Amino acid sequence: MNKSIVCIAIAVLFMGLVGCSHQKATIQGLVKLDGIDEIGFSGFKENPIWGIDKEINIHIDSTRTFNVEVDIEQISDCWMQFGMGTENATSKRIFISPGDKLELIINETGISFNGKGAEINKLYSRVEANGLCTHQLINSLMHNHISLEAYIENVKGFQARRRQLIEDLDRKDKLSDKLEKFYNDQTDLDYRFLITALFRHSFYTDISSVNLFKMFKNEISVDEFTNDEWVTYHDYISLLKHYLFYVKGLEISRNSSGVGLFEGVEIALTDSLKGLSQQYALAEYIYSNLDNGKYDSLLVNHFNNIARDEFAKKTVADALDKYEQKEYLIGKPLHEEFANTVLTDTANNPLLFGEMLESYKGNIVYMEVWSLSCGPCLRSMPTARMLEKEMGNLPVKFVYLTTDKLNNTLWKHVFKASLTKENHYRLVNGTNSRMNKFMHSTLVPWYLLFDKQGNLLDFHAEDPYTIKEKLIALGKK
Repeated sequence: MNKSIVCIAIAVLFMGLVGCSHQKATIQGLVKLDGIDEIGFSGFKENPIWGIDKEINIHIDSTRTFNVEVDIEQISDCWMQFGMGTENATSKRIFISPGDKLELIINETGISFNGKGAEINKLYSRVEANGLCTHQLINSLMHNHISLEAYIENVKGFQARRRQLIEDLDRKDKLSDKLEKFYNDQTDLDYRFLITALFRHSFYTDISSVNLFKMFKNEISVDEFTNDEWVTYHDYISLLKHYLFYVKGLEISRNSSGVGLFEGVEIALTDSLKGLSQQYALAEYIYSNLDNGKYDSLLVNHFNNIARDEFAKKTVADALDKYEQKEYLIGKPLHEEFANTVLTDTANNPLLFGEMLESYKGNIVYMEVWSLSCGPCLRSMPTARMLEKEMGNLPVKFVYLTTDKLNNTLWKHVFKASLTKENHYRLVNGTNSRMNKFMHSTLVPWYLLFDKQGNLLDFHAEDPYTIKEKLIALGKK
């Protein structure tokens, strides 16, 4: 395969355990599809507890080839995307290990894998072809494409069907012992993700016909959901987060008089979990709270008393430092990392965040960073429009920054989804923008509040459902 003119080298401290060494892996590609001028790779994480996903965007020029070089310490996965907003829109999960030289060919029939590292990706292509990827199964439930009963049957037979795929491999496609262990571990993690998705669906839809706690009694114990050997997998702590909220925390709150859901989660964190899993999960919870501007001294003290893992301790220490930096921004003029963030308006003219905010001087600015793929963002838009109308003549502006990539229909969909054509901008670098990196934020929706002079009032403002009184009070000042 030809070398690409575009070669990007990034340092990714994936699953960054202190003291580990890194090796290079390469992903080479040949694009035979017309109309594809960019390919993105996302999902690389520096920190298995908490961190901003690394994203690589590659422009495909006349050679139609690309070459991505990555520093990693162990097998990891990422998402490859191209053609978003077109009929060729594709989002594919791929896996790479240290020393891999993975070769891809992208054409009308799909994506083929060759070179070192091809075997695990061929296997996961079979997983996808058999409908056994977690996102396939979970999306079918969330979008009501499958009955609850059918989903439960799929969950019960999931591990056996996934493992059968590895048993059916031809001799030439057999995995190494290390990759086979990774695949089996991921199958076990994915099985637990499917269970937590079921409890999450029940939580939001109030299913009363099925007692999930009784049905999955043997599968939802703390012992079944925790394994300290999994802490280096970047999705393990995410799994624990969902488990603590939708399963264990909910169970504790239901069985304990006067205990709310969040109290149940914290009881599970401090009393139910043990070992590295507890330290990593608690570090994530504290980090998340601090990232949202919430400091809980009791939890921090508890963590300091039990923490033995240096990586977990460093993660919390970094979070505390970042929290203090963010708190210092309140009431101050716009920081340069905000001011120099690159945007475009709806005519795709470039401008800086500082220039945009200056145009609203004299108004309270209630800003939402969002995307078209964000369900909570879309659901809150009608409430935001009603709230905007209730502001009347008060100097309050609702401003929107989308993280979506530009395509021919982006603004049409933005206007339709937001129910307004006013005050829209696009973050040119999406969640990798300067302000996102500075604030360590990749999640949407993200609400910010600025005063009439353009000073930051709140870096994690309330959502449209609860901020009404604050906006009215600020507007009247």
